[in-house]
Amino acid sequence: MTKNGKIRHNYTIVELLVVIMIMAILFGAASGSFSKMFISQGVIGAVRNVSSKLNLARSYAVSRNRYVALLIPDKAAPGSGLTSGLPTDYENYLYSKTRLCYVKATTTAGVFNFDGWVEGMEWEDFPAQTTAYLANSSGFTAYKVKTVPLTTSASPTFDCASVVFKPAGVLYNCTDAKIKVMLAFYDTNASALKFQKQEDENKGWDISINGYTGRGSYEKKH
Repeated sequence: MTKNGKIRHNYTIVELLVVIMIMAILFGAASGSFSKMFISQGVIGAVRNVSSKLNLARSYAVSRNRYVALLIPDKAAPGSGLTSGLPTDYENYLYSKTRLCYVKATTTAGVFNFDGWVEGMEWEDFPAQTTAYLANSSGFTAYKVKTVPLTTSASPTFDCASVVFKPAGVLYNCTDAKIKVMLAFYDTNASALKFQKQEDENKGWDISINGYTGRGSYEKKH
């Protein structure tokens, strides 16, 4: 009993354990929701990353009167044009980074030649557990840019998938392009993209670029 005459009730050990258990359950449920939310935000972040880079590539092509490519490294299979001596971390670039570069106007067998990095641009990572790649679509060819330096030095180099903008701000050959952004990661052991669930391969976001205008739009695939 307290000094003012009121009866004070103390909690028993059992009651405290019940409260702790309920709090743990609620915290666990909330953690799962927050985790899904953060992952979802990561995919949206990657979509915005790619969309922003596409707009920058088009802008640089027009303002510099040059051919500009958005690079998205897509594979390291034997015979894909990779040169020897690549560092072991090359696979960390696959489907997970973007960068802008200049390319020469003329192609060799449909392959562009690297002509320098766009000033002030570095390789930029996608958020964790997200990936992007150039999807096959009717009439579109994911053109390769040849001898792209992995770092700022001249070597080693590799060939990289790209979307190429002409000085007029349109896509090369004026054919539409599509970039898929989704939850996945590149499995270096299997040399393949891995999805959380098999059906995730058909989900994510599609970024479509109009070949005649160079403008992009995106939509979520359920």
